[in-house]
Amino acid sequence: MEMGADTPPIVLVAEDAQDLAEAVLARLHGIFPDRSVHVAETLGAAAADPEARIVLALTAPQEALATALAMAPGMPDGERVGEAALAAWCERAAGLLDEARALRERLWIVDARAMAEGLPQTLNPERPSRSRRTEPAVPPPPLVHLLVADRLIRSDARAARLAAELASLRSGPPAWRFDAAFADRVLEDWHATRTEIALLRRTVLLLQEAADEALARSAAIDATGAAQREARARLEERLARAEADRQQREGFLGAEILRLSALLADERRRLLDDLAAAQDEIARLRSSTSWRVTAPLRAVGRQLRRS
Repeated sequence: MEMGADTPPIVLVAEDAQDLAEAVLARLHGIFPDRSVHVAETLGAAAADPEARIVLALTAPQEALATALAMAPGMPDGERVGEAALAAWCERAAGLLDEARALRERLWIVDARAMAEGLPQTLNPERPSRSRRTEPAVPPPPLVHLLVADRLIRSDARAARLAAELASLRSGPPAWRFDAAFADRVLEDWHATRTEIALLRRTVLLLQEAADEALARSAAIDATGAAQREARARLEERLARAEADRQQREGFLGAEILRLSALLADERRRLLDDLAAAQDEIARLRSSTSWRVTAPLRAVGRQLRRS
């Protein structure tokens, strides 16, 4: 189809998902091959063209907050840092929602990571994306930061409300989310693991200090001080056992964290595949004869609801 007045340009705004902007832009070119697609720095800049349809690419609230947490010193254990990051995210989300309401007639909000991975969107029902889902070059934040971010959002009424409102305005399939009970259990296990590792490291440090002290004392003792040498050997033996125990426990706990991460990743992939299948089914229904025949009735219904 030739470009014309009935094919307004597409303007992508990805200021909160800049790492994924290039992949999202490529997907938009594939979904809208007959339209001009370009990038604007902000919603305000995009709104300057009154004819343009604006695509606002956002990462899921958990990912946006987790990215901020990953860059903050003292995380993921710093409670005040987490509260500050959550407050900053809430202010940003509230501002975006205000701008989105003003542009709602020509604005699509999409999940940036879902678009980057090729998950079909409802931006163009007549020609949905058929590309396979791919792994983007930009990985998501660490799992533990995602879990912390998810708990922070769920525990704050304002953050939960803002996240829900953003989700209600988003085009395409719903964004992924953790099972709350499972996420809390994994996060509690992770904190317990960190505590145990810290205790083991402290024990090793104390034993090392004791061994160093014994070594310093033995250096000043006559070579015939067999008792001191025996004490030193015992301390070094205890140190070796403690170090071996620490390495064994860290290996086991690390493997458990990887296993839990894999379970979460598998579950997320399964949900995304289910959503993609449902989206394809919706596209098939919308392309059916009955959908086209009843289009005038739906248009009349929408007009009646607006009036």
